[in-house]
Amino acid sequence: MENFESLINNYVSSELKEENYFHPLGRYYIANTKLYNGYYWYYESSDFIIDIHNLFIKKDFVEDGVESMQNYVAFISNFVISGNGEWFNPYQAIEPFSMFVMDPSDKKDRYLIHKNSRLFLVGIKFKKNFLEKYYSPYPYSNNIDDLKDMFFQSKNSIVNPISRIAKDILTCKLENIEAKIFFEEKVKEWFYITVDASEDSKKYRSLSTEDEKLIENVERYISDHYSINIPQSLLEKIACMSGTKLKESFKKKNNLSITEFTQRKRMNIAEQLLLNTDLEIRYIAKTVGYTSPSRFSKLYKRFKGVYPREVKSIVNMAK
Repeated sequence: MENFESLINNYVSSELKEENYFHPLGRYYIANTKLYNGYYWYYESSDFIIDIHNLFIKKDFVEDGVESMQNYVAFISNFVISGNGEWFNPYQAIEPFSMFVMDPSDKKDRYLIHKNSRLFLVGIKFKKNFLEKYYSPYPYSNNIDDLKDMFFQSKNSIVNPISRIAKDILTCKLENIEAKIFFEEKVKEWFYITVDASEDSKKYRSLSTEDEKLIENVERYISDHYSINIPQSLLEKIACMSGTKLKESFKKKNNLSITEFTQRKRMNIAEQLLLNTDLEIRYIAKTVGYTSPSRFSKLYKRFKGVYPREVKSIVNMAK
């Protein structure tokens, strides 16, 4: 059986041994194909694989080779910093500041990534060794359904803590020996946050069907009017809720405050404008609701991990 490195060589162009933008403990590759260009990094232990995709997508493409991963890993959890696509079976949006999970044993798994977008994500590929050590139900289960349910149930509620772990992985500067321990602890933390969130979702009652529909009305209104400052009082009327109940219900459903939800929507629209138009950054800032380009740039950096000018540079290099 081929190893993980052999599999990766089917998707990348060459390894960069003298250069490594991320931690030198991992392997760093340049990827330059008809479909995408950019970089791929991974670190492998006996229990897990951490990887980082940083790619500019040239053409729409569907990837259905996930099944080939089952020879190496049992389950995959990804945090998306930037992306534009869909994961099928079950449907999951691949969008900025979100998570999507993958079951390599499912032959129907596939995903679509859209052209003129940046795919920047941090992923954890959990091996069977890891699950047997740290997830007690796993060795006794006849299938992976319980594990899949756990990851799917918790993925929307753990975005914030997982984003911090992803940032820690991206910025790790420790020496190799310390980095090995650091990466192992971060993978455990990622996993146990998932487990705890899944357990919490079983303990606490979710929103009523009626309240969930009312919050969806608020979400739609914000999405249609993201570029203006919407008064809280108007959202309360749309939701038919008091200010306190609206804030609590919105947070419970989205794991984001109304302000965070609005800012994320603005940054996602801004990303598409940066990638697909020749508009100047100051005009893009104004289009998504910011009169100050500097404030827009700071918020964009917070949500996307890069400044708008860096995105423009990536696009220009790809042309």
